[in-house]
Amino acid sequence: MSFLSLLNQMATPKAVTSSVDSYGAYTETLSAGAAFACRVRLLNARERLVYAQAGVQATHRMYCQPRTLADSDQVTVGSRTYQVVGPANDVDAMGRVMQVDMVEVRRG
Repeated sequence: MSFLSLLNQMATPKAVTSSVDSYGAYTETLSAGAAFACRVRLLNARERLVYAQAGVQATHRMYCQPRTLADSDQVTVGSRTYQVVGPANDVDAMGRVMQVDMVEVRRG
């Protein structure tokens, strides 16, 4: 069984972009990127406790192929939206598997 066969969901990243409105003020909007395959799972109690002790709130972990995701990005998987809460981690340091910790911000 390959890693790619475990990626059973599609995610759409949304990056924060700044633009100038008609009044000359800066506004921030979310712009959607290209969808990619992923797998999202709920963090267990021990993992949540470790994050809570570090002062970080995280509820879910996403696994995918390496890509660029910033702390300010959001990811939509199905009807749920998550906020990235930490830097993406290249699990094996070989550019094959990336894990991203997230907090759920909206359930559709």
